[in-house]
Amino acid sequence: MDGRDSYWHITRSMDALVRSGLARHALGFRCHVTGVGEQSVAEATGDLVNLIGHLVDVGEPRELLTGEELVVLRDVSRHAIDYKDTAETVRIRFELERINQATKQLDVRHLGKSTTMPSLRRIFNCSFDRGGRLYYRGSSVQGMSKRARLDLEIDGSVVVEIDYSSLHLALAYSECGARLPSGDLYEIAGYDRRAVKVGSLIALNAKDSESARWAIAKALQEDADLRPRSDRANLSSREGAYLPFAEGLLCAIKSKHYAIRHLFHSDAGARFQKLDSNIAVEVALDVLDRTGRVPLMLHDSFLVPEKDADVLQKSMLDAASQRGLEVRIQIHRAVQTTIEDLLESEHPLVPKAQGPSDPERELTRIPSDSYREITSGWDPPPAPISVGGTQQLSWTDSVSSPDGEAVPDGMRIRLTEDWGSKGGLCPPYFPGQTNEARSRSPV
Repeated sequence: MDGRDSYWHITRSMDALVRSGLARHALGFRCHVTGVGEQSVAEATGDLVNLIGHLVDVGEPRELLTGEELVVLRDVSRHAIDYKDTAETVRIRFELERINQATKQLDVRHLGKSTTMPSLRRIFNCSFDRGGRLYYRGSSVQGMSKRARLDLEIDGSVVVEIDYSSLHLALAYSECGARLPSGDLYEIAGYDRRAVKVGSLIALNAKDSESARWAIAKALQEDADLRPRSDRANLSSREGAYLPFAEGLLCAIKSKHYAIRHLFHSDAGARFQKLDSNIAVEVALDVLDRTGRVPLMLHDSFLVPEKDADVLQKSMLDAASQRGLEVRIQIHRAVQTTIEDLLESEHPLVPKAQGPSDPERELTRIPSDSYREITSGWDPPPAPISVGGTQQLSWTDSVSSPDGEAVPDGMRIRLTEDWGSKGGLCPPYFPGQTNEARSRSPV
């Protein structure tokens, strides 16, 4: 193993940086029973950037570019092991090389700043029938929050994120020859949706019911938001304290998904990981062939420029249909608001520009939550409309703010919300009451 990959060196170096105030570190976790967990994430503080900014380009990608293996097989201790190439591993490596080469051709920007995605690799667990999920080797979209991902631009276009909803449950129902239940597969009365999602995935990955119960209890102990509201202030550090709730949750999940109950705590998750990764690779290569651009990938979710969204959606549905899968997809569009002329209003929620600026060229970005606060009480209020084809936003001079001042005529807004989960509505606009509406494209 390359010395630079050693956990011993990395963890101690990171601890030293955090103690010195040069880095912020969000510790990840891994369940020792199921192997399910989250990666640690670290970022440099301003002090570290100031120290090294004159020596390195802090914006360049951080990854090992030479001698890396794209198809990794790990043992039960998560250590990489040697294997003999087969027709399958040669094919997988070739597919990854195509995807990685195409990824490097993308112009990816986050809030206007250029960023480069590192190489993808597939990691299998104990055999090439288990796992095989795709991971970027370095800082990537896989470590970003959904809100941050939707601030990305690819090849000059805002991004759209489309994902398979509840894919592992869909794979389980398909394997059993059963139809998906109607409604949200993670919605169970009396339980937080996120708790049901975490519990379902843990149950599919666990090898027996006992390990499933303890793994769910551990997740509850580590994340208060998964617990009932009445128990979120409980600071108990004992996993055992959450076993009764974990057992109830597990029973509720198996009751809701009775048709696939025998697949819970049967180690089926590792098999499904290989299936969902095979689908992801197929979708990525199909979109690349059709558009000349490859999606950025997050297991069962994909990021593409707005102009490639229809192609991606069709590829995802086709890949599922070819396998006889009944799937549902969710579409998430960019969440950000761009305002020019409100700069002149000096609204307290709009950041002030630094130095001289040209209002025709300089844009100020504000969070969508701030946008909602700014527009709260406006008459008429924002209203959803359906728009076919390219999205157009319309508003008129008749719209006024709460203090009675007219909205500046030159205001340009790029909208924004998770419309895919709200019935496919397009972003809100400000409907005019008297004046002729003008139509402008989003920024």
